[in-house]
Amino acid sequence: MLADEPLLLALIVVGLGAGIGAVRVKGLSLGPAAALLVGLAAGAIDESWSEAAGLELLREFGLVLFTYTVGLASGPSFANGVRRGGAAAIGTTVVLVAALGAASAGLAALLNLTPADRAGLFAGVSTNTPALQAASDGLESGDPVVAYSLAYPTAVIAMLVMTTLVLIRRPPLPVRLEVPTAPRPERIINWTVVVTAAGLPTLAELRQRHRGLGFSRIGRDGAVRVATEEQRLEPGDVVVVVGPESTVQAFTREAGQRSDVHLPLDRGTIDFRRILVSNRQLAGRRLADLDLTHRYGVVATRVRRGDDDIVAAEDFELGLGDRVRIVGPTDRLVEVARLFGDSERRLAEIDAVGLALGAAAGIALGKVSIGVGPLDLGLGIGGGPLVVGLVLGVVARSGPITWQIPHAANQLLRQVGILLFLACAGLASGSAFADAVVTRHGLEVAAAGVVLGGLFAAIIPLVLVVAVRRDSVETAGMLAGIETQPAALAYGLERSGDERLSQAYALVFPVAMIAKLIVVQFLV
Repeated sequence: MLADEPLLLALIVVGLGAGIGAVRVKGLSLGPAAALLVGLAAGAIDESWSEAAGLELLREFGLVLFTYTVGLASGPSFANGVRRGGAAAIGTTVVLVAALGAASAGLAALLNLTPADRAGLFAGVSTNTPALQAASDGLESGDPVVAYSLAYPTAVIAMLVMTTLVLIRRPPLPVRLEVPTAPRPERIINWTVVVTAAGLPTLAELRQRHRGLGFSRIGRDGAVRVATEEQRLEPGDVVVVVGPESTVQAFTREAGQRSDVHLPLDRGTIDFRRILVSNRQLAGRRLADLDLTHRYGVVATRVRRGDDDIVAAEDFELGLGDRVRIVGPTDRLVEVARLFGDSERRLAEIDAVGLALGAAAGIALGKVSIGVGPLDLGLGIGGGPLVVGLVLGVVARSGPITWQIPHAANQLLRQVGILLFLACAGLASGSAFADAVVTRHGLEVAAAGVVLGGLFAAIIPLVLVVAVRRDSVETAGMLAGIETQPAALAYGLERSGDERLSQAYALVFPVAMIAKLIVVQFLV
């Protein structure tokens, strides 16, 4: 029955794999990779399950979901990173991936491995599932999943160990090359400050002087009003200031002293509210474009995105699912809520037109190939959706079509996609894996995975320190990004709690993904 019902079979493997992957031992878990291992075990138990019709279609569908949603989520961060001088990090990423490809080819020649093993070894050591699919598409014979599954676990363990060493500043490096210490992220605070200094500039100029600072309300002569950019503070005023702790303290020393009475507790005339962005027309719009102060008499002070609080600057681009803290007259907050949408139900409704057309455009781009010598290089079904997702993630919306997907929905689709892909890949290769794992050939591939995985994870931080001079948190993020390994990102975030790790990850992740898709085609 299971051999005749591939969807039922795949879902059972996904369920078992997700359950096993969620088990944590000393803070570590297999994550989505458990679905691959369960699939391999199931395919080894019954060869008819490996040959079930429809597994390839389900595998490709899962991969498209995963890579397209990753592109959508990474697009804005990637574009910002490039604008902020990320060219050196991007170039270093390409060089490292190419070097890993050359090392894989050299070791495969030394061990006399087949092209399928060579490509699978590269994809496994780099923990990249789209590269695995690209290898499968380019091979005329052989199965790269066997080598991939033998190399993948040791590569993940190696990068987790190296992430731990980097974050606690104990990498085996000479003192002059030691990874610099990264400052801890500052918490966002709000203080009520009594102004004693005279001749202060406008609030807009103060925000330029103290980067990351925000103002929500001003108390003057017993009346409380919303703080606007053109206002000037005068001695005796009471102002609510929002921002990183050190920045707020610096402003307080310049302007006056902290008050014992917190102005936001007085909600008689001016109130505050966190409003959910669910209006698709606001996706990708800057706060400055909404002109909230002049249109509604309110001001945005903070934005909650995922688990992070961000001071609301004028150039901040809104995303679906953001929670914006608005300060203003109570009756105007209702109007702003209507503008933003403020609907949990709407966030659960993705724009199916945008999702389908964007993914379809990605698949079409993946089919395009360019002749390079004897090879026809293309992005494939894994790379095309990723590139299109990166572009559309920056565009956010086009007329009535919303490309952006709310954060929670994006995470859901991404997880379903990767689990489905890995489960079906494991099922299809289970029989071949069982035949190879107990042979000398299988042991050689596994040993090659240990060597390459360990060396690659160790070399990345060293190169980043020497060539790019990244601090420990950024190095850990780029390590996870170059390895294209979300598990390493999650592990690093748990240990550091620093969002800069995610930003560094987003900068190099798309480049590493595309580079691996191209390099693996030279190995088949």
